[in-house]
Amino acid sequence: MSIIHPNTSTGLLSPGTRLGYVHYTVADLEKQITFYTQILGLQLHWKTSNEAGLGAGKADLIRFTEDKTATRYEQATGLYHQALLLPNRKELARAIARLFSYRYPNSPTDHTISQTTYLEDPEGNTIELLADTPEEGTWEVLENGLSVRDNQGKERHMSIALDVEALFRQLSPADDIHQPMPADTITGHVHLYVNNLHTAMAFYRDVLGFQKQSMMPKYKMADTTLPGFNVHMIAFNTWKGENARPAPSPALGMRYFTVNLTIIEDRKKLVERLTHSQIALIETSEGLLVNDPIGNGVLITLAS
Repeated sequence: MSIIHPNTSTGLLSPGTRLGYVHYTVADLEKQITFYTQILGLQLHWKTSNEAGLGAGKADLIRFTEDKTATRYEQATGLYHQALLLPNRKELARAIARLFSYRYPNSPTDHTISQTTYLEDPEGNTIELLADTPEEGTWEVLENGLSVRDNQGKERHMSIALDVEALFRQLSPADDIHQPMPADTITGHVHLYVNNLHTAMAFYRDVLGFQKQSMMPKYKMADTTLPGFNVHMIAFNTWKGENARPAPSPALGMRYFTVNLTIIEDRKKLVERLTHSQIALIETSEGLLVNDPIGNGVLITLAS
């Protein structure tokens, strides 16, 4: 069992740290590729007989490994959603218009500091498409929850229906809604199902080195970030219950998500913290693979 020894004196990961691809187990590789390329607008970067990598033309954002025997377990811990961060509201408008053109179910939502839509892929994995909108307002964490205010200072609910017609005014008749996602699309955040907020925070803050952003027991949710990042980078909730456990293998859904370090000193210190906390490290060709105390996989890579 991993033993977390909180140590907040080691400092944060460098602000240039970003999330990379999420690796999924899927039951039907071809069907998933078709959805993510035709409906969502990603590009197929590479493919083998049972694996594939997709993205926006640069690094992979999503990887698949096919296992036709895999099953989805609805009450397990794991990934709630992967958020693909688009560079601006116009690209979000294009993405939502594309979904509308296919009549694909999605839920456009306004969080004030971001605008977004949520949808599920054909195998039940939730994807969020979002654009940062810090110019629209602010929010702060209070003892009993969140306070969200628009740029006139008026308090708002943290999630309201997005004014899609206003968003679509970002587009002109000449804009092609079916062109691929822009190359600077990144994984903005991952949101995880866990079974204990404090255990998850101790790992992602004190061991991995992210900064605590909020701890909201009222909403059964907490999150972490890094300086200069508008929205959280790793969020987690206990909405599946405090008795939830990882799904048995083979299970559909996330195998692991990727944290891309940019400074070798960050990696050295991180290895020290993981070793001190008795968290097992697996060396792979791409980096260090670890599991958080709940069982969610994290691959730590270092930019070359």
